[in-house]
Amino acid sequence: MDTPSNKPLYGLRVLVTRSREQASDLSTRLIRLGAEPIEAPVIRIEDPEDWTFLDQALAQITSYDWLIFTSTNSIDQFFKRFFEKDLKVGALASTSIAVVGRATATRLQEHGFIADHQPDQFNAEALVEKLVQSEVMKKARILFPGADIARKTIVDELTAYGAEILPVTVYRTVTVETLPDEINSMLEQKMIHMVTFASSSTVRAFTQTLGEHGLTRLEGVTIACIGPVTRSTAREAGLFVDIMPEEASITALIDAIVQYRHHS
Repeated sequence: MDTPSNKPLYGLRVLVTRSREQASDLSTRLIRLGAEPIEAPVIRIEDPEDWTFLDQALAQITSYDWLIFTSTNSIDQFFKRFFEKDLKVGALASTSIAVVGRATATRLQEHGFIADHQPDQFNAEALVEKLVQSEVMKKARILFPGADIARKTIVDELTAYGAEILPVTVYRTVTVETLPDEINSMLEQKMIHMVTFASSSTVRAFTQTLGEHGLTRLEGVTIACIGPVTRSTAREAGLFVDIMPEEASITALIDAIVQYRHHS
């Protein structure tokens, strides 16, 4: 019989730091495995302060050879504005689309498009490596919708390769000023067993929200990061990272958490 106590993550209380829009998927999966997710979104996704640059790019969207997406947020925000401007899907008929991972590829499909390129490893470096294998990238015109605090890896490396790439902000990542009192109390009383980070922005926001001496409240708490970039940010913030899957995806992160729990 599949009782709660038989589930692999039974009794594990996990703090989920993703934005409220994204937290539910991770939380649902954790619940199925017996864990108790505590949602504490430390960032929220907002529209850019000004749509001008994206609107200008959309006005000449047929002139771009490539679109690059590195997050589900960038896909959602781009297509929200795309359809607000009454553009038709045919406007992208001659534009190739590259995504950074399985989640972004799936989200792209939900908007009616199939990714032309997706790297085997889900990070910006692997995406660039895959793209530059094609000689046509040397003169390609690329539109790169992203966050206001996006990494510059893709822009710098593709520019150096000879591509003309235009980064445009399609959303802002805003840090929540304070954690709820209930969450602070649970951290103080060591009631949280694990904290998950699915992006560098959540690491920065969480540690900023904790404050200068807040890291002491994480002593003995297991830290799980989705991938190497997020892990690097966590280490720079003074956190010891216990869990990081080989593949940067929510599915792989949960599998890694289950394996860690099994062996600990």
